[in-house]
Amino acid sequence: LAHREEVESFVVLDDIDMTRSLGSRCCVVTNGAVGLTDADVTAAIEVLEAPDGGRLDATLATFEAAGRAGPSVAERYEVMRREEKEKKERKREKQEQKEKKQLKAGKEQKEKKDKKDKK
Repeated sequence: LAHREEVESFVVLDDIDMTRSLGSRCCVVTNGAVGLTDADVTAAIEVLEAPDGGRLDATLATFEAAGRAGPSVAERYEVMRREEKEKKERKREKQEQKEKKQLKAGKEQKEKKDKKDKK
């Protein structure tokens, strides 16, 4: 912040939505699964060129207000990562249950076939 008067404008490009903490005028939220796209670059340039976009003082004020109003970006990031981990765990458990059912059904079919063959 020592050089803040030298900053004319800036933009934040990230796959984590930081608009709540920094405001929507300086943020371009990308898709983490896709990566940076031409549309993201175009949006970033528009932020940099906009008369009210990417202004440091306004963004710092929004950031300070958001800090007083709720969890920090880091805290929200940790919540997001924990939720993602839990989601993956639930998906893995569901897949395991599906595989167990398939295995059981396969065994039952084999037993029926073996029974039928014995007759």
